[in-house]
Amino acid sequence: MQKEGTTTYGSNGAHTWTVWVDRRGTWHFEVSGPLGWTVTDSATSKGDAFIAVRQVLIRRGESV
Repeated sequence: MQKEGTTTYGSNGAHTWTVWVDRRGTWHFEVSGPLGWTVTDSATSKGDAFIAVRQVLIRRGESV
């Protein structure tokens, strides 16, 4: 399983995100924030997973 991710620092603190594909070819993403919240879901493609990460951060009040 190949994972890509990083920690970004925004106005609300550190956010960690990861994007990966499983053995069946399904893309997944996970975003976690400084107050203990985590969002995990699947996506139809790698690009969609990165877009979803960006949308989660925007919904949480971060500028990306």
